[in-house]
Amino acid sequence: MAIAINGSTNTITGVAVGGLPDGIVDADMLAANAVSSAKIEDDAVTDAKQNLSGAAKAWVNFDGTSSGTNKTIRDSFNISSVVENSTGNYTVNLNTAMSNANYCVVESTNNAGGNNNAAYTKIDTYTTTSFRVIVVASAAFVDREIICAAVFGDQ
Repeated sequence: MAIAINGSTNTITGVAVGGLPDGIVDADMLAANAVSSAKIEDDAVTDAKQNLSGAAKAWVNFDGTSSGTNKTIRDSFNISSVVENSTGNYTVNLNTAMSNANYCVVESTNNAGGNNNAAYTKIDTYTTTSFRVIVVASAAFVDREIICAAVFGDQ
């Protein structure tokens, strides 16, 4: 038998879980065992993700070689923009501020053209709302096509 909900008599029929006979779930039972529900706001889900212990509070994958001062962000979470200060020197701006400037940033970049001219990255100038990523290869500041950073800490 199919489950049927009758709004005019406030009953549910066809329920056979645990051998319950039809009609056992009625308006009185629903009222006595009501479950309060509310719409979950989109921000509440994002807030819960950001407040998980050990989870990245922000991350970004951007193109340091894209034209213009504002760099092209391929994908991100909690990042508002990436601005090039000069060649190989970028400021990454957070949407939601960190609670202090003692957070951890893990970053990486690719080699240019697949050669062995490996670059190293440095994180600098921590504030609660931004940090700098600096890319150096062969003792010179350089732009790289793929630059990634992830932020861990308290928000």
